[in-house]
Amino acid sequence: MTSRVQGASARTQSFTTFGLFQKSETGWTWGAVYDYLAEDDYDQFSLSQTRGRVSYRMAPDREVGFYGILPLTNATETWGAIPVELESIAQGSLFYRQTWDNQSETSIWLGMAESHAQNNFALGDQSRTPNVLIYGADFHVPLNSHIALFGEANFITPSDTGTVDAYLGFVYYLGFVYYPGGNAYGWRKQRNSPVLPVASNTSFSVDLRR
Repeated sequence: MTSRVQGASARTQSFTTFGLFQKSETGWTWGAVYDYLAEDDYDQFSLSQTRGRVSYRMAPDREVGFYGILPLTNATETWGAIPVELESIAQGSLFYRQTWDNQSETSIWLGMAESHAQNNFALGDQSRTPNVLIYGADFHVPLNSHIALFGEANFITPSDTGTVDAYLGFVYYLGFVYYPGGNAYGWRKQRNSPVLPVASNTSFSVDLRR
């Protein structure tokens, strides 16, 4: 539909992330990052947000914590002839991470996202949602010392949400990770491994309102 209304036939996104983290010997870990999104779709725009995570390792194979996202800058652009405002959606979740005997890792989370618009060009606009439920999961499975399979999904309710990067209310991806140093096994437990990954569509959901 975007190509018919706006003329855009391709979408380009660039995510940039930098931040700080600390892992203590007592089991506590924290991290904070700044994310920047530059996108060329129906218009060119940029957004920014901040993410944070605090966790506690209850045992070598079990970790619990809190993960949050806050928007920093928004953008006002044009879709067709319609002015729209774009902004990252604030979220907060509790998560649990399990490390298995083969050093595979799985995480699940449950939380809340702030109120967001439900704009639909074809069906018309609905009223804004209240604060809504979010849930998701990820996994990291080492295939050998250098290559791992990684997947992540983040679901924002309701299923007809108006978030730009959450079509049908969810975002997911699946891919491979390459470790040049051969440290695919137990990479999150290593002292110098980042606490938070580079931003992606699963961690940078965008609200579109007009």
